[in-house]
Amino acid sequence: MTDIVMRLREGVWGRARRADAVIQANMQEGADEIERLRLACTKMNDEVCQRLGKALGYPWFKDDQTNFSGATEENGVCTGEHVAESIAAEAAAEIERLRAQATAAEAARDKLLSHATNAALPALARADRAEAERDRLRETLRDCVETWRPLLADADLTAHENPAYLTLMRADLALGEDRA
Repeated sequence: MTDIVMRLREGVWGRARRADAVIQANMQEGADEIERLRLACTKMNDEVCQRLGKALGYPWFKDDQTNFSGATEENGVCTGEHVAESIAAEAAAEIERLRAQATAAEAARDKLLSHATNAALPALARADRAEAERDRLRETLRDCVETWRPLLADADLTAHENPAYLTLMRADLALGEDRA
C-alpha cells in the first residue's frame, strides 16, 4: 500500500509542479503584456500632448535654455501636468471658441456684403449695360471693317481721296488694340 501511495503522491506532485510551471509562464506573459501596453499608453499620451501642445502654442523647451540647457526642437513643448485627456479638453474648448469666432466673422462679412451689394447694384447694372453696349458696338465696327476693307482695297484709294478709308484704318487699328 505504501508503494501505491507513493506513486499517487509522486503523480499528484508531478502534475502540480507542471501546472505551477504553466501558471508561472502565463503570469509572466501577462506581466510582459501589461508592461508593453503601459509603455504604449505612455508613448501615445506623450505624442498626443506634444501635438496638441504645439497646436495650442505651448512654450518650447528649446526656447528656455536657462532651465533646459541643450534642449532642441526634438524635445518638444512643455505641457506641464497635462495628460492627453486634459489637453484634449483644452483643445476642444479652443476649437469651439474659434468656431464661434469664425461664425461671427462670416455673419459680419455677409452683412457687409449685403449692404455693399445692395448699394452697388444700380451701378453694377449700369456698368453691365455699358459693357454690353460697348461689345455690341465693337462687333458692329468689326463687321463694317470686314465689309469695307475689300471694297476700298479694290478701289485702290488712299486716305486723301476717301475719308472713309482713313476711318476704316482707324477702326482697324482700334480693333487690333482691343484684341491685344
